[in-house]
Amino acid sequence: MFFKIMGSGNPTRLFVAGIHGNEEAITRPVLELLARDIEIKSGRLIMVGLSGGHPYISTLNKAYYDSAAGRKLLDMIHEYRPCIYLELHSYKMENHSKLIDPERKRKIGVPSFTELEEKVLIGSVSPLIRTTEFDVEDFCFTLEIPDPCSKNALQVVLDVLRVIALSSSRSEIVEKLRLKYPEQIGEAEKKFHEFFRDIRNLSFF
Repeated sequence: MFFKIMGSGNPTRLFVAGIHGNEEAITRPVLELLARDIEIKSGRLIMVGLSGGHPYISTLNKAYYDSAAGRKLLDMIHEYRPCIYLELHSYKMENHSKLIDPERKRKIGVPSFTELEEKVLIGSVSPLIRTTEFDVEDFCFTLEIPDPCSKNALQVVLDVLRVIALSSSRSEIVEKLRLKYPEQIGEAEKKFHEFFRDIRNLSFF
């Protein structure tokens, strides 16, 4: 399992890769690249690559959080209590259209992802933990990396990770991302404000 803590104090940021299935093969090296190329000057950044090889269970399924990987993930959230939380996932290109499908909410109960560029997708984390493990003003974010991942896509992912790792609050992160991706962030905010308003008055992301 890859594990690295950089910096100290608050805010606490937790970046997690290898959430389920064999995603670690794509997502863990990204965190390792970030760790070699960033200096945390305020607060701390905790980067974790969960061990691979676990059966794939969607984080939208309550059974995931009863699995070995899910329990490990919850233990880290409970131990470190991050106010900035990011999950790094990967997806096969044949699933791209399903993830950005405008009818995704009707079909499976959650909004579609938003594409930044180079097939890199963004969204919130599973509502199963967003509504129970985090405060309203916490920043909770998912990055979906295409598999295979091009050099351009990897650069997009690393750039977004740096923005989040070097920011101190949800508002600062969203403001910085909006400068580069105004339409995409606006679209994502609209989707999730509508979705989470029905569950609880949460801030996006």
